[in-house]
Amino acid sequence: MQPTLLWSKLVRSLVLVLCVCSAQAALADVPKYPNVRVMVVVPEWHLTRPVVDPAGETSIIRALLDAGYRVIDQTQSMALRTPEKVAEILRAPIGAEARNAMARYGADILIIGEAFSESAGIIRGAHSCRARLEATAILRDSAEILAREDGHGSGADITELVAAKTALSEAGKYVAAKLLKRIGKAVGGPVGSTVSHSASQQAPADHDRSGRPIVAVFPFDDRSRYRMVGWEQGKQIPDLINMALLKTGRVDVVEMTDIEAVVGSMGDQLSGLYDNPGRMAKLGGLKGARFGVIGRITEFATKIDGMGVGPIRVRRETATVTILLKLVDLQTGQLYAADQVSGKVTSTNPRLHGYSNLSWASMQDTCLGRAVTKAVNECVKKIIGTFPQICSHCGKTLKGDAKFCNACGGKVAEAQVADLKCPNARCKAAVSAGDAFCPECGTALRNKE
Repeated sequence: MQPTLLWSKLVRSLVLVLCVCSAQAALADVPKYPNVRVMVVVPEWHLTRPVVDPAGETSIIRALLDAGYRVIDQTQSMALRTPEKVAEILRAPIGAEARNAMARYGADILIIGEAFSESAGIIRGAHSCRARLEATAILRDSAEILAREDGHGSGADITELVAAKTALSEAGKYVAAKLLKRIGKAVGGPVGSTVSHSASQQAPADHDRSGRPIVAVFPFDDRSRYRMVGWEQGKQIPDLINMALLKTGRVDVVEMTDIEAVVGSMGDQLSGLYDNPGRMAKLGGLKGARFGVIGRITEFATKIDGMGVGPIRVRRETATVTILLKLVDLQTGQLYAADQVSGKVTSTNPRLHGYSNLSWASMQDTCLGRAVTKAVNECVKKIIGTFPQICSHCGKTLKGDAKFCNACGGKVAEAQVADLKCPNARCKAAVSAGDAFCPECGTALRNKE
């Protein structure tokens, strides 16, 4: 064999060995699921205004949480949420700025992008909006771009801002599904979001003696600008959720009076609680509670218009209640779940004189009252769905949505949300969320331990 040919083969073999070693070293640096921390930064604009509580970003975070990934709280990355910072990182996604940002916040993967929505006009009395969301996923250790995805979404509602949020949320869901496939393949984790929570993402089983987790529902941040005399939705809605949670039998709750005492004692320390849930770590041990529910009311509104053709027109009222919900560990401040719920009801029997000075007992059968009840019930479903269900017969953890316990064979009682009426079959009178006993027949409304 000629020396030149021999040297050529030797060099090619050496290059191949070096390539394999380099690839193995790169793979060794890639973090593996579930020890992967993800940071999501996707600021949004509607027309020329920044959108508070970005809905598209929330959809991506929700998909990551549902798949079991650890997500860094949004408030920690506020410094990155300017158009200039986002543009700088997107121009050089594997540059020093992106890697420094991930190192600063302890993120293994950065999902960064931008989204915008725009009005498409009014169609059949409803505002219509379209949205577009673009996002890039970057792996810190190998400076690799895992994915670049984009998606569109549409939304319609009686208000333009909620229609825009719906459109942005739909775009976020579409992009999240595509990102999860790429991220999952890279880190050996789930490649899709699941409806039922896996054990890795469920809240820790911190329960009382009955085997039920203890939850504290805090006053909500009301950004709706809707005001009624004698009714504060930022306090009343959490109170309704508290009572409804108790009636499911799936969780135990801290009394609202105890929570209000803590909130009052902490004062300004609890301001901006929704934007910075890490502050809730200071509240660990509140009457034994391990988990806290915080929320922001983004829409609480009614609209009265007419429908029909020509002289035959009927007045119609549409009520909408939209809530952004978070479940937080009170000991660590870790965010376990984030979601958006909504209750929307249309009635041909509008209340023309407003809702001021109405008790809940008087308001719950109105259009706005039914929208509140619908939103409350959706909140309750989201909250209890986060926790593993415990068999009331043997205390074993049940699998998924099992109807019978796989350990003892006992039938699983279905969780029922509160209808906020007296449970006495002969009475059925409307009751308020804070009532301990029915004002008509005296029936106890709260479970006794």
